[in-house]
Amino acid sequence: MHNGYRIIFKTKNTSKYADVIEKFPEFLQEKISKGYGCDRKKGSGHGNCQKGCEGFRFSLNESLLDISQELEIWLDSELASMQKNKNGQKTPHGTKV
Repeated sequence: MHNGYRIIFKTKNTSKYADVIEKFPEFLQEKISKGYGCDRKKGSGHGNCQKGCEGFRFSLNESLLDISQELEIWLDSELASMQKNKNGQKTPHGTKV
């Protein structure tokens, strides 16, 4: 998508809450399992990164309504995992990581 609005996730801890992702719709699980790639490279190969990691892209339109709950759970899980890593603390009660 070149024009318009989009939301981009650059998650790093999905392996820490794989049990949560397993409950998502199959197409979303597949997207997450593929990871995200680079949108800016000079030449070819992995050594040519220009710091353009694009993250997981989702058009910010009505298509998100069908997966909005999963996206919220995904972000909550990612943030809880980041907080746990930062503080070296246990996960808050009721949050799965």
